[in-house]
Amino acid sequence: MHVDQNKILGCLVGAAAADAMGAATEVRTQQQIKDYFGGWVTTFQKPPADTFGRCNEAGMCTDDFIQAKYIMDALLRHQRQVSDEAMREAFQQWLDYPYYANFTGPTTRAAMKAIFNDNRASLQGELEGEKQSVQIINKGNAEATNGAAMKIWPAAVLHPGDIDAAIDCALQICRFTHNNVLAMSGAAAMAAATSEALRAQTN
Repeated sequence: MHVDQNKILGCLVGAAAADAMGAATEVRTQQQIKDYFGGWVTTFQKPPADTFGRCNEAGMCTDDFIQAKYIMDALLRHQRQVSDEAMREAFQQWLDYPYYANFTGPTTRAAMKAIFNDNRASLQGELEGEKQSVQIINKGNAEATNGAAMKIWPAAVLHPGDIDAAIDCALQICRFTHNNVLAMSGAAAMAAATSEALRAQTN
């Protein structure tokens, strides 16, 4: 299989940069972003005090990229096969990461508690001031988050141009932390689109 290394690099850089930029705008609507930042966010910004990434500095990645990197490493060690052993290795690396308690979102934190009985409290601290208004959808299904889609790029990088394989890999990864149809659907769509984008051009 021919792989376009530049496309792979672009995927990695894009995932990391977008994660760091998105930490500042998470949970806000487009209008709320414009109101708070005075327009679109086009550079790295320190996440505001009412976001999950409020402990981060500008340009710092969150669990969405870092955990995906550990998943990628583990799957490469296990011949690209998603297994309980491979995923436990990836999650253990994430648990051992120095900033785990700062970065981890609520859905992943719940999964780590279930898998490893990890009960460490978040170091994000209490919100400063009032939380921005949000529109509750999906009947308040807190597990139906975008976290699965944001960290599913390994499924595409491991299967560039093979959409079916990328989707299957994505669904296997999701069952450990985002095992619900809404989150899995988003992750599958993202894996499929990214896999197609990584398809090597042939002359």
